[in-house]
Amino acid sequence: MDLHDEISKLAYELYEKSGRPEGRDLENWCEAERIVMARHEEKEKAGKGTDASASQDGKKTGEEGLKKDKGKKPR
Repeated sequence: MDLHDEISKLAYELYEKSGRPEGRDLENWCEAERIVMARHEEKEKAGKGTDASASQDGKKTGEEGLKKDKGKKPR
């Protein structure tokens, strides 16, 4: 699956999990993009033998980051 497809799939999952609200497509897309890119960065780091459980800023990524950041507004 390419990045676009992966982001699209996750954005739709976020849309469904949040109760299918109208007008949040861009927010869902941006959040999905952030999660997917973080996952890919983790995979690259894991391949290099470093700790891939946190992003560069020390925050959890992927589903853990999504749960932790729930309710926070994007920057």
